[in-house]
Amino acid sequence: MKESKFFSILVLAIAFMLTLTINSFAQEEIPPVEEEIVEEEAVQEEVVQEEVVEEVVTEEPDVFMPSWIAKAYLNFGPIEPWGDPGSGALFNTGMRIQGGAQLNIGNWVQLPMVLQPLTAEVMVGYGMWNIKDDYTGVYVDGKTNVISVLALGRYDLTDLIMKAIGFEYPALGIFAVAGLQYNYQSWDFPNWSREFDPASSFGLNLGVGVKYNLQSLVGKPVEIDLRFTQGVFVMGDVKDQNGDPFYPDDDYKHTENGLLLGIGYPF
Repeated sequence: MKESKFFSILVLAIAFMLTLTINSFAQEEIPPVEEEIVEEEAVQEEVVQEEVVEEVVTEEPDVFMPSWIAKAYLNFGPIEPWGDPGSGALFNTGMRIQGGAQLNIGNWVQLPMVLQPLTAEVMVGYGMWNIKDDYTGVYVDGKTNVISVLALGRYDLTDLIMKAIGFEYPALGIFAVAGLQYNYQSWDFPNWSREFDPASSFGLNLGVGVKYNLQSLVGKPVEIDLRFTQGVFVMGDVKDQNGDPFYPDDDYKHTENGLLLGIGYPF
């Protein structure tokens, strides 16, 4: 009897507990599935928007931002020879072409603000001059050629001034150049029995110029410049095949004035 009563009470207790459990589950709120779907869609839209923003940021800017480290650089133009006696007395205005690289020193080493507009230029050049028309006889069809190696410092004056007044990266600017130039000069006089040995000379190359960055016009960081240069050199001995000097009573002289148009593009 006791066992049957205990069993009956146990069954009733279990049934009562099951009833309470079912009621508690029925009272709990089931999270709506639609809200989860909406939240997932919102997250996906945010991701798409972020991707669009990133794509816009990676587009090429239309303003000049000189964060370049190095540029390929080429310039060319007329060169007026000077020196009497020497190249200036013998030869007409010639042409020079030069190519090399510009290095933004401020992106290689830490510089004070006054030196940040400093750029290094390393170039190899070739110049050629023909004999003047009023020379006859053995000088007819004569010419001289010069192979040059230049190591220059270029200082962008406008960049410094504009930074000082709070306007950075001007597209139009003024610059100055100064540095060393090595010349290897040769002569050719096809109607003269004298043949002259090539001569080396070292000197200074100085100049001023204007520059303009074409970023806003062509969408590329192309920069053009126009510079006036002055080269002054110390000539070595210019002698013929017999060891006789070019001029028996004076030294051969060679200096240059140039007006060169240049173009540069970052690596």
